[in-house]
Amino acid sequence: MKKVLFVQHANCLGGSAYSLKYTIEELTKLNGDDFFYEVLLMRKSNDVESLYNKSNIKTKYFKEISTYEYSQAKFYNLINPLELVFELIQLFRLLISTIKLLFIFRKLNPNIIHLNSSVISSGVIASWILNIPVIWHFREAPPNHILGFRKLIFRLLMKMTNKCFFISKSNLNEWKGPDNSEVVYNFVNIKKFKSQINKKTSNNDNLKLTFFGGVPKIKGGHILLKSFINAHNSGYKFKNVELNFYGGSFKVPQNFIFLITDFFFSLFYINKLIPNSILLKRLISEVKEKKIIKLNTNSFTNNVAQAIYNSDIIVFPATRPHFARPVIEAGVLGKTVLVSNITGMDEIVIHGKTGYLLNFNDYKILHEYIENLKNRKFRDKLGDANFSFINSTFKLEVTTKKILNSYIKYTK
Repeated sequence: MKKVLFVQHANCLGGSAYSLKYTIEELTKLNGDDFFYEVLLMRKSNDVESLYNKSNIKTKYFKEISTYEYSQAKFYNLINPLELVFELIQLFRLLISTIKLLFIFRKLNPNIIHLNSSVISSGVIASWILNIPVIWHFREAPPNHILGFRKLIFRLLMKMTNKCFFISKSNLNEWKGPDNSEVVYNFVNIKKFKSQINKKTSNNDNLKLTFFGGVPKIKGGHILLKSFINAHNSGYKFKNVELNFYGGSFKVPQNFIFLITDFFFSLFYINKLIPNSILLKRLISEVKEKKIIKLNTNSFTNNVAQAIYNSDIIVFPATRPHFARPVIEAGVLGKTVLVSNITGMDEIVIHGKTGYLLNFNDYKILHEYIENLKNRKFRDKLGDANFSFINSTFKLEVTTKKILNSYIKYTK
């Protein structure tokens, strides 16, 4: 049997970790005789290890391996002297990570390597030096630079791979992927996803919205809450609306450093610099104090299917180009969605037919769409259309066959 080594960058139970778990499970079912799969964790995580081990997926962890961050979500501006220093530190860490991976790849001796994110450029260099076939999976959007010198370096690295996968067509176009590129959509195992559902739901009559993004700014939770607050302050009311806000703890430690920091940001109100955990804490408090909507804050859930089933609408107000798994999963369960009108979302949402694409800063539009979706028949119509669209577009069989065919091709 031939070994496929996945390299996983994230150390939390987010979309990336679950997507990889589902992918390996389906690949094993499709061809478990010719290939077996291991996951190399770049960062220690008992939660991620447990997730994979429960599915009999072997994991390896040797030492901390740094990622090289270069996307719209995080990058350093070389014109800024301070950020230039951080970039130089990143480059040094990239060199160290490449050396570490050279030793690890040689020890594990895989037949092919699958890098699960664009931030694992060190894996491209290491596999190229060792002459091991490598697939580079892009999930993040590149920054919008005038010159884009680092983007050119990334395109050179892409040519050192055997294959580049991109999470969406727009992602492929933004990176200007090479000839060896292919679009590989996220998928959902419909039967398995639905099997997690307990049919019990809440008895109240509120319109239930659910957000899974948690603390990171790129997920847009702060924008969603600000929009509700601005609408309320402008006289718009959200009667019988409930929001379940998933994805982390919003309690700020009450130690001296945090208290001083909070006071400083409050005094000068430097929004750009406020840590998002502090910003969210304030926004959540304001929404609850003013009773704008019924707001429930929750930590991470291990049963996303149940949370979606208990909802009427999934909201995803991301601020950066995105291809969100919860939006696809909403369609699997016949739920409609409210998502940001940004690059990538138009591939998974048909505006006005399966859900709404909108600018969440426009609170008038947000209020209008929510009022429209209080109509159960209209909401169900959009949900049914979303079910048909998602289940015909993001087929499990198509995605896994694309991946498996690449393994077969490059391990001959």
